[in-house]
Amino acid sequence: MSINPEHAKANNLKGNTSANNQEYTKAIAFYNKAIESDPAFVFPYNGLGNTYYWLKDYDKAIEFYNKAIEIDPSDAVYLIGLGNTYSKLKNYDKAIEFYNKAIEFDPGYAGPYYNLGLTYYDLKIYDEAIGFYNRAIEIDPNNPSYFNGLGNVYDDLKKYDEAIEYFKKAIEINPDYAFPYYNFSSTIIGERL
Repeated sequence: MSINPEHAKANNLKGNTSANNQEYTKAIAFYNKAIESDPAFVFPYNGLGNTYYWLKDYDKAIEFYNKAIEIDPSDAVYLIGLGNTYSKLKNYDKAIEFYNKAIEFDPGYAGPYYNLGLTYYDLKIYDEAIGFYNRAIEIDPNNPSYFNGLGNVYDDLKKYDEAIEYFKKAIEINPDYAFPYYNFSSTIIGERL
């Protein structure tokens, strides 16, 4: 077998396109071809991790995220992938561990702070969730998901005015983002009950 990085890159891009089109069987085949072309090329391992995550085959997702981390242990994206997978499995301790590792490698990346906010929200540890959502917003104030997350926390705390303000901010940032509209209307209804 000869290593051809150009084939690896091309097949990885084909895998990404297929995965984005939800053609997961094709994506898996392209990612595997990329790995055959260059086993040290990290991106197709992450692509396989993402694809198996979307297919809800979490054991395989974990396997491929771990392979990506073996090749490049300092990339926060692969650690977040593992954290997200463990979160789906409701293994929140492991999820938190990997999100914190991602922060160690890239403290200026908002993603792991947001994911910690989601995790602590799921655990109903609202003070922690608020802190992590706010940290994500400090880093990236233009992501509507972060404001929507904060709105959900304040809605659960029955602090409806604050919740509504965060949902409005999310809508202001991205009027095409559907979740804050739903959450806003649910909060208005909840406030009236």
